[in-house]
Amino acid sequence: SERPETALAAFRGHTRKSSGIAFLDAGNVFAVSGSSDGSALGSEAASYGGPSALRHAEIPAVPPLPRGSLPSVRVFDMRASHRARCVATVSATVGSASAIACAPGDRALIVGGSRGDLGLFDLRAMCLVHHHGAGKDCHTRGIRALTVDPSGSFVASGGGDGSVRLWGVPSLKDIGSLPGLFAERTFVGHKLGDGMVSRAGVTGLVLTDDSLFASGTGGFVYALPKRWV
Repeated sequence: SERPETALAAFRGHTRKSSGIAFLDAGNVFAVSGSSDGSALGSEAASYGGPSALRHAEIPAVPPLPRGSLPSVRVFDMRASHRARCVATVSATVGSASAIACAPGDRALIVGGSRGDLGLFDLRAMCLVHHHGAGKDCHTRGIRALTVDPSGSFVASGGGDGSVRLWGVPSLKDIGSLPGLFAERTFVGHKLGDGMVSRAGVTGLVLTDDSLFASGTGGFVYALPKRWV
Protein backbone atom coordinates (compact mmCIF):
# COMPACT_ATOMS: atom_id res chain seq x y z
CA SER A 1 0.00 0.00 0.00
CA GLU A 2 1.05 3.64 -0.42
CA ARG A 3 2.62 5.55 2.44
CA PRO A 4 0.06 7.80 4.19
CA GLU A 5 0.74 11.51 3.70
CA THR A 6 0.74 12.03 7.48
CA ALA A 7 3.35 9.32 8.18
CA LEU A 8 6.69 10.56 9.56
CA ALA A 9 8.51 7.49 8.22
CA ALA A 10 7.81 4.13 6.63
CA PHE A 11 9.60 0.86 7.45
CA ARG A 12 9.11 -2.30 5.42
CA GLY A 13 9.17 -4.99 8.08
CA HIS A 14 7.90 -8.02 6.16
CA THR A 15 6.57 -8.84 2.72
CA ARG A 16 3.37 -10.10 4.33
CA LYS A 17 1.98 -9.62 7.85
CA SER A 18 3.63 -7.56 10.61
CA SER A 19 2.17 -8.53 13.98
CA GLY A 20 3.96 -6.69 16.77
CA ILE A 21 6.51 -4.05 17.76
CA ALA A 22 8.85 -3.56 20.75
CA PHE A 23 11.25 -0.70 21.45
CA LEU A 24 14.79 -1.52 22.58
CA ASP A 25 15.99 1.86 23.81
CA ALA A 26 14.79 5.45 24.24
CA GLY A 27 12.80 5.33 21.04
CA ASN A 28 15.44 4.94 18.34
CA VAL A 29 15.71 1.15 17.97
CA PHE A 30 12.71 -1.16 17.65
CA ALA A 31 11.94 -4.71 16.57
CA VAL A 32 9.02 -5.87 14.43
CA SER A 33 7.62 -9.40 14.46
CA GLY A 34 5.77 -10.93 11.55
CA SER A 35 5.70 -13.50 8.79
CA SER A 36 8.72 -15.73 8.18
CA ASP A 37 8.68 -14.88 4.51
CA GLY A 38 12.34 -14.89 3.60
CA SER A 39 12.54 -11.11 3.73
CA ALA A 40 15.88 -11.16 5.58
CA LEU A 41 18.66 -8.88 4.44
CA GLY A 42 22.17 -9.99 3.59
CA SER A 43 25.42 -9.64 5.51
CA GLU A 44 24.79 -5.97 6.30
CA ALA A 45 22.15 -7.15 8.82
CA ALA A 46 24.25 -9.85 10.45
CA SER A 47 24.56 -8.41 13.95
CA TYR A 48 23.34 -5.76 16.36
CA GLY A 49 25.45 -4.28 19.16
CA GLY A 50 22.99 -1.96 20.86
CA PRO A 51 23.88 0.18 23.88
CA SER A 52 22.49 -2.32 26.40
CA ALA A 53 22.79 -5.59 24.49
CA LEU A 54 22.48 -8.84 26.41
CA ARG A 55 25.62 -9.89 28.27
CA HIS A 56 25.20 -13.60 28.76
CA ALA A 57 28.42 -15.24 27.68
CA GLU A 58 27.87 -18.07 30.17
CA ILE A 59 24.57 -19.15 28.56
CA PRO A 60 25.08 -21.45 25.56
CA ALA A 61 22.88 -21.18 22.52
CA VAL A 62 20.13 -23.75 22.16
CA PRO A 63 20.16 -26.10 19.16
CA PRO A 64 19.21 -24.29 15.96
CA LEU A 65 15.62 -24.16 14.81
CA PRO A 66 14.52 -26.72 12.22
CA ARG A 67 16.17 -26.39 8.85
CA GLY A 68 14.33 -23.97 6.64
CA SER A 69 13.19 -21.67 9.48
CA LEU A 70 13.35 -18.13 8.16
CA PRO A 71 13.86 -14.86 10.08
CA SER A 72 10.56 -13.56 11.43
CA VAL A 73 11.80 -10.48 13.32
CA ARG A 74 13.57 -7.41 11.94
CA VAL A 75 15.34 -4.76 14.03
CA PHE A 76 15.35 -1.14 12.85
CA ASP A 77 17.52 1.79 13.95
CA MET A 78 15.96 5.17 13.18
CA ARG A 79 19.36 6.86 13.59
CA ALA A 80 20.85 4.93 10.69
CA SER A 81 20.74 6.08 7.11
CA HIS A 82 17.56 5.38 5.18
CA ARG A 83 19.01 2.37 3.32
CA ALA A 84 20.53 0.83 6.46
CA ARG A 85 17.67 1.23 8.90
CA CYS A 86 17.17 -2.54 9.16
CA VAL A 87 20.20 -3.49 11.24
CA ALA A 88 19.36 -7.10 12.13
CA THR A 89 17.15 -10.04 11.26
CA VAL A 90 16.23 -12.62 13.89
CA SER A 91 15.02 -16.23 13.87
CA ALA A 92 13.49 -17.04 17.27
CA THR A 93 10.45 -19.18 16.45
CA VAL A 94 9.44 -21.94 14.07
CA GLY A 95 7.49 -20.17 11.36
CA SER A 96 6.05 -16.67 11.74
CA ALA A 97 6.35 -14.56 14.89
CA SER A 98 3.01 -13.39 16.26
CA ALA A 99 4.05 -11.42 19.38
CA ILE A 100 7.17 -9.68 20.66
CA ALA A 101 8.49 -8.05 23.84
CA CYS A 102 11.80 -6.61 25.02
CA ALA A 103 13.55 -8.03 28.07
CA PRO A 104 14.54 -5.58 30.85
CA GLY A 105 17.46 -3.32 30.02
CA ASP A 106 17.00 -3.80 26.27
CA ARG A 107 19.00 -7.00 26.65
CA ALA A 108 17.05 -9.47 24.56
CA LEU A 109 13.94 -10.10 22.53
CA ILE A 110 11.21 -12.46 23.71
CA VAL A 111 9.30 -13.74 20.68
CA GLY A 112 6.07 -15.73 20.49
CA GLY A 113 5.37 -17.91 17.48
CA SER A 114 2.24 -18.35 15.42
CA ARG A 115 2.41 -22.09 16.16
CA GLY A 116 2.66 -21.66 19.93
CA ASP A 117 6.42 -21.75 20.55
CA LEU A 118 8.40 -19.17 22.53
CA GLY A 119 12.01 -18.02 22.20
CA LEU A 120 14.48 -15.64 23.86
CA PHE A 121 17.05 -14.17 21.48
CA ASP A 122 20.41 -12.73 22.56
CA LEU A 123 20.96 -9.54 20.55
CA ARG A 124 24.67 -9.27 21.30
CA ALA A 125 25.66 -12.80 20.35
CA MET A 126 22.87 -12.90 17.74
CA CYS A 127 21.74 -16.35 18.79
CA LEU A 128 18.74 -18.07 20.31
CA VAL A 129 19.51 -18.91 23.96
CA HIS A 130 16.15 -20.37 25.05
CA HIS A 131 13.31 -21.96 23.12
CA HIS A 132 10.12 -23.78 24.15
CA GLY A 133 8.43 -25.74 21.40
CA ALA A 134 4.69 -25.57 20.86
CA GLY A 135 2.72 -28.10 22.89
CA LYS A 136 1.39 -28.82 26.35
CA ASP A 137 4.50 -27.32 28.00
CA CYS A 138 4.08 -24.00 26.16
CA HIS A 139 1.04 -23.10 24.01
CA THR A 140 -0.82 -25.42 21.67
CA ARG A 141 -1.88 -22.54 19.43
CA GLY A 142 -0.28 -19.27 18.37
CA ILE A 143 0.97 -16.80 21.00
CA ARG A 144 -0.97 -13.56 20.59
CA ALA A 145 0.22 -11.45 23.52
CA LEU A 146 3.39 -10.91 25.57
CA THR A 147 3.92 -8.52 28.46
CA VAL A 148 6.90 -8.06 30.77
CA ASP A 149 6.32 -7.44 34.48
CA PRO A 150 7.45 -3.99 35.73
CA SER A 151 9.93 -5.77 38.02
CA GLY A 152 11.55 -7.31 34.94
CA SER A 153 11.65 -10.74 36.59
CA PHE A 154 9.07 -12.51 34.42
CA VAL A 155 6.98 -12.29 31.26
CA ALA A 156 3.40 -13.43 30.63
CA SER A 157 2.30 -15.04 27.37
CA GLY A 158 -1.23 -15.51 26.09
CA GLY A 159 -2.17 -17.90 23.31
CA GLY A 160 -4.90 -18.88 20.93
CA ASP A 161 -5.40 -21.92 23.16
CA GLY A 162 -6.95 -19.59 25.76
CA SER A 163 -4.20 -20.05 28.34
CA VAL A 164 -1.86 -17.59 30.08
CA ARG A 165 1.62 -18.72 31.11
CA LEU A 166 4.38 -17.07 33.11
CA TRP A 167 8.09 -17.37 32.33
CA GLY A 168 11.14 -16.27 34.28
CA VAL A 169 13.45 -13.68 32.67
CA PRO A 170 16.08 -14.27 31.40
CA SER A 171 15.90 -18.02 32.09
CA LEU A 172 12.52 -18.44 30.33
CA LYS A 173 11.71 -21.04 32.99
CA ASP A 174 8.02 -21.98 33.32
CA ILE A 175 6.84 -20.50 36.65
CA GLY A 176 3.05 -20.72 36.39
CA SER A 177 0.01 -21.05 34.17
CA LEU A 178 -3.73 -20.41 33.91
CA PRO A 179 -4.97 -23.02 31.43
CA GLY A 180 -8.27 -22.38 29.68
CA LEU A 181 -8.72 -18.82 30.98
CA PHE A 182 -10.33 -17.85 27.66
CA ALA A 183 -11.29 -21.25 26.31
CA GLU A 184 -14.69 -22.42 25.10
CA ARG A 185 -15.79 -25.98 24.53
CA THR A 186 -16.50 -26.48 20.84
CA PHE A 187 -17.91 -29.35 18.83
CA VAL A 188 -14.61 -29.77 16.99
CA GLY A 189 -12.62 -29.75 20.21
CA HIS A 190 -14.92 -32.26 21.84
CA LYS A 191 -14.91 -34.46 18.75
CA LEU A 192 -11.12 -34.52 18.66
CA GLY A 193 -10.84 -35.16 22.37
CA ASP A 194 -9.07 -31.87 23.01
CA GLY A 195 -11.47 -30.83 25.78
CA MET A 196 -11.40 -27.06 26.07
CA VAL A 197 -10.55 -25.50 22.73
CA SER A 198 -10.41 -21.73 22.31
CA ARG A 199 -12.25 -20.00 19.49
CA ALA A 200 -10.35 -16.77 19.92
CA GLY A 201 -8.06 -17.24 22.91
CA VAL A 202 -6.14 -14.50 24.68
CA THR A 203 -5.96 -11.25 22.69
CA GLY A 204 -4.15 -8.91 25.08
CA LEU A 205 -2.11 -8.86 28.30
CA VAL A 206 -0.86 -6.06 30.56
CA LEU A 207 1.12 -6.50 33.79
CA THR A 208 1.06 -3.70 36.37
CA ASP A 209 2.60 -3.45 39.83
CA ASP A 210 -0.48 -5.09 41.34
CA SER A 211 -2.38 -7.01 38.67
CA LEU A 212 -2.42 -8.93 35.42
CA PHE A 213 -5.08 -7.75 32.96
CA ALA A 214 -6.10 -10.20 30.25
CA SER A 215 -8.57 -9.80 27.38
CA GLY A 216 -9.95 -12.46 25.10
CA THR A 217 -12.84 -14.67 24.07
CA GLY A 218 -16.35 -13.35 24.66
CA GLY A 219 -15.27 -9.73 25.06
CA PHE A 220 -14.22 -10.14 28.69
CA VAL A 221 -11.26 -8.50 30.41
CA TYR A 222 -10.07 -10.16 33.62
CA ALA A 223 -8.07 -8.38 36.31
CA LEU A 224 -6.07 -11.00 38.19
CA PRO A 225 -4.20 -10.28 41.45
CA LYS A 226 -0.43 -10.57 41.33
CA ARG A 227 -0.53 -13.02 44.26
CA TRP A 228 -1.47 -15.57 41.61
CA VAL A 229 2.14 -15.41 40.40
